[in-house]
Amino acid sequence: MMQRCLVVGGDGLIGRSLVQHWRKAGVPVMTTTRRQPSSECVRLDLDEVQDDWLPPEGCGVAVLCAGVTHQKSCLESPDQTRRINVEQTLKLARALARSGCFVVFLSTNLVFDGLRPFPPVDTPQNPKTEYGRQKTRVEQSLAEKGDGWAVVRLTKVIHLGLPLISHWREALALRRSVEAFDDYVCSPISLDVAIKAIAQIAVGRHPGFWHVSGADDVSYASLARLLSAEMNRDPALVQTRSGGSIMEHLPRFATLDSSATRREFAIVAPTAREVVAGLLTNS
Repeated sequence: MMQRCLVVGGDGLIGRSLVQHWRKAGVPVMTTTRRQPSSECVRLDLDEVQDDWLPPEGCGVAVLCAGVTHQKSCLESPDQTRRINVEQTLKLARALARSGCFVVFLSTNLVFDGLRPFPPVDTPQNPKTEYGRQKTRVEQSLAEKGDGWAVVRLTKVIHLGLPLISHWREALALRRSVEAFDDYVCSPISLDVAIKAIAQIAVGRHPGFWHVSGADDVSYASLARLLSAEMNRDPALVQTRSGGSIMEHLPRFATLDSSATRREFAIVAPTAREVVAGLLTNS
């Protein structure tokens, strides 16, 4: 009998999408929420997790989707976000491991410095942002705990619900100009690609580090121009600016070496153009 999967942080987009994916595939799944619990959803506030917390009976795999993901929040409130993203997350991971759960932790390309494209999974971490440092702390702690865990490093997950994409799309539809950084890069992947990779790694209990990345590095300005082109809008509507005074770090590259993920799960890294085209095709 297939063990039940637990999604910690089912209120967020990735957690909610992962639950929907598994339910559609017939995989038994439960989720956690900070809101009203139900028969398929248990209440859990990451900030309140205690050492003796126990997952629902029958759960053999847990995917940790909860946490503070905004870089600005981590930079401005490092102590508070470190408590959630590091201390409480590790407390939860230890409790899950004691109960026999295989733990999947979602991480980021920002554990690297972005000086080189496509770093392999065994590249030493060298984060340059507070958010990246917090993710690195959890990664390093998990790596000391045997093989009952997996770390899935994701590059930028692009979807229509992303506020920046939503704003660009609405403005361009009205032929209004938009602003985008021309010196801050990302490596876009679709939500669908991210979910398929996470689901396979979790259900198969594949341990170690895994990369899920786009095929290319593009600036946010280039990403906005791709969107304008797909919408048949004038690329001149995209006005550029520097992120140097806003962003904590400007990496040169965001791509990750996802060759192992491609070989193991037949997940091919999409190009930025393919990701943007898919957004409008599926809308």
